[in-house]
Amino acid sequence: MKKNLALEIHPRAKLEALRESIDHWDRIASASPEPSDVLGMEGCSLCKLYACDGLMNRHSNKDCIGCPVMLRTGKRYCRGTPYDEITDEQSEEWLLKKEVYDRKFYEVAAFESQFLRSLIPIENK
Repeated sequence: MKKNLALEIHPRAKLEALRESIDHWDRIASASPEPSDVLGMEGCSLCKLYACDGLMNRHSNKDCIGCPVMLRTGKRYCRGTPYDEITDEQSEEWLLKKEVYDRKFYEVAAFESQFLRSLIPIENK
């Protein structure tokens, strides 16, 4: 039987991870990344909290349980969010250069940030 890991995450840690993820996408959208701003689970504070083990193993026993993104979309691994629109080619380009020559990439990053902002509980805005 799987343990309910969502119950073990303190609401403050959840909010902090959400805000870190918003900042991450804001930096990407404004083309001013930090070295840690990678795409995918390795660059996402929410994924680190809800979807991965310490080795970034996607098939950990966490399965996104309790993640505010999954609670909104009903899907794991950020499916059903603007992030879904980023192509493999754009991801590869970002990985190599921290820059993408397709304006739509930056629009999608801004939409992802807006989506994540919508997940902040009203009492914390």
